[in-house]
Amino acid sequence: TNVSLVYESKNDLYDNISDYDSYEVFYEAFTTSDVWEVVDRLNENDNILFAEPDYIWGSTAVDAPKSEEIKNSWQLNELDCENIWKDHFGNNNAPGENTIVAVIDTGVDYTHSELKESIWINEGEIPGNGIDDDANGYIDDVYGIDLVDNDGDPMDEHGHGTHVAGIIAMSPNEHGGVGIAYGSKIMSIRAGQSNGDFASSDIAKAINYATANGVDVINM
Repeated sequence: TNVSLVYESKNDLYDNISDYDSYEVFYEAFTTSDVWEVVDRLNENDNILFAEPDYIWGSTAVDAPKSEEIKNSWQLNELDCENIWKDHFGNNNAPGENTIVAVIDTGVDYTHSELKESIWINEGEIPGNGIDDDANGYIDDVYGIDLVDNDGDPMDEHGHGTHVAGIIAMSPNEHGGVGIAYGSKIMSIRAGQSNGDFASSDIAKAINYATANGVDVINM
């Protein structure tokens, strides 16, 4: 079992830290002991702001959706989207234009024919050069990040995240499908494992990544 904790250190412990009165450090640790006993002991330490188990959250998806199901946009009529969209049409723009949506899920298939034009691109990265160009700790995070494998490739290995991204931002196509906020850009953040489970520490890192990269909306 993993335990997450935030540790606060004071300046008098470290002579080389002079700019701040205190600072916070996030730790993850593995324990074979009773997790709640460990958490209770850690929380008794005055230098630790809080400690908690690294919870694992299960996906509510029953099965990964097929491509045909993504095209089935019956929900648009239920939500009266045409009425909502009309102001955007009057201004000659798409409903989701200039909006970045972070999808914190099992990843996103950013090569999908109905999504590839709606994928956010990290302009601070040069694709495929093996270098962390924007110095954010992730190499080649062009479309987002994978917090399960700790790399820059958020490809979906489950299907749920791609389905969610399609509901949000699928481009209009000849099959009749369209996302509710088409025109928006999807920031792909894989925090869900291939079996659909999520660790709370990965979710926290995902939120930090999204906000640091100027996201407008977070879906998770």
